[in-house]
Parts: sequence; structure tokens; C-alpha cells
Amino acid sequence: MFLRVTTELWLVGIIRSISDATPAGDATKAVPSKGTAKGKKPDSDIDSSPLPLAVLKELLGKDKDHINLPLLVAFTKNFAYDILGVKQTNVKKPVDVNVEESKEGISPQAVSVDEPLCSTDLQEQFRTIVVKYFASVKNHIIKSHKVRFLQKSSNNSTFANKIVEIKKHM
Repeated sequence: MFLRVTTELWLVGIIRSISDATPAGDATKAVPSKGTAKGKKPDSDIDSSPLPLAVLKELLGKDKDHINLPLLVAFTKNFAYDILGVKQTNVKKPVDVNVEESKEGISPQAVSVDEPLCSTDLQEQFRTIVVKYFASVKNHIIKSHKVRFLQKSSNNSTFANKIVEIKKHM
């Protein structure tokens, strides 16, 4: 819920970055000082990035167990066009009444009259985060499947060995 509300406020320009989202007295508590350790960005880079982007980086970057997958799926569904620039095919498109009627004379053609609210550069940054996270989820599922498949094979061979032993004792 927090991510959706802050993203909507960011899209309309009310909140731009983390520094806008925190009260003046809490600015030091909002982003813990990590310094500029090797491989880490300074805090000024985090403060200047858009709030939804910073929140997604923070939530998804440290999520090794993929607990935030439902959050990302909801975010992707809600903001697929405005932030990611992806047109959904199963959603009713707005109809532009200024367009001439089609040749059959049935109804005006459905034409998208809205433009994405996010710049293409930011769309690419959001897409990169989403794609990396989903690739991580895919790899996690593949590894988990392999482990379970090996366990199944081990269980089957153990079961077969027990059956053979039982038959020998009979």
C-alpha cells in the first residue's frame, strides 16, 4: 500500500525523492549512513533517485528469499504502462471519440490517448530492476526444482532398496 501511494504521489509530482518523503527532523534517520565503501553508492545518489525507484532498489536488492514477489507483481500490474511503459493487452483501452468511424461504421477505433507518465530513461531503470529480480526468482525456482528432483530420486531409490530388503527377509 505504501509503495502504491508513494508512487502515485511521485507520478503527479508531489513527492520526488526520499528527502521529500521524510520530515525535516527525520532526514538523518531516513537513510542510514553507509559511507562510500567499495562498491556502494554514496548517500547523495540514493537521495536524488526517484522515491519509487529507491524503495524498489532497497526492497528487492536485499530480498534473497523472494518475500517481496507479491509486492512487485502488484506494482507491475498497477504501473505497467505509466512507469514501465508496457502496454497491457487485456485492459480496456480508452476510446478517442474524435477518430472517424471504422469502415464498417460500427464504432470508433480504440486509440490510446495517454502517454506514459515516466521518462524513457526512468522506465529503463525500473525495467532493469524488475527484470533482474524476476531473473533471480527464476534461478531460485530452477535451483529449488533441481534439489527437489534429486531428493525425489534419492527417496525412490531408498524406497526400492527397502522393498528389496523386505522381500529378502520373507
